[in-house]
Amino acid sequence: MHELSHQGKLTALLIHDDTIQEEANFLMTAMREAATHGKGKFLANFSFGCLAAKGYQEFLEKHSIQATEFPLFLVANAPWGTFYRNATVEAGMREAANARWSARFVGDLVEYLGNIESGHEREQVDQLCFNAV
Repeated sequence: MHELSHQGKLTALLIHDDTIQEEANFLMTAMREAATHGKGKFLANFSFGCLAAKGYQEFLEKHSIQATEFPLFLVANAPWGTFYRNATVEAGMREAANARWSARFVGDLVEYLGNIESGHEREQVDQLCFNAV
């Protein structure tokens, strides 16, 4: 994860419950669609990744991320130890994921990434650590 999070871009992570294969497939497809939206305009500023929660328990525990929050989308500025999370966006994305509503999920994600790029979304400090993961 260190290589993904230290490329001079923000790291957009989708953390999911890997025991629900159908949901995992939906989320990865939707994430890919959002990343390439608008001829891939987000690819210049974001590195995208999906994390299967099972393999990153230490990271999740360290940052107090609970399974009830999955699927969870966060954007990290790893070198600075800051991140972006928005509870309203996360709730909408969980609802869309549960219904397998691709257009809503991608729409919410695209809007959220646009707000981060434009500075309308506030960065939070939590000392996110991607060095040991």
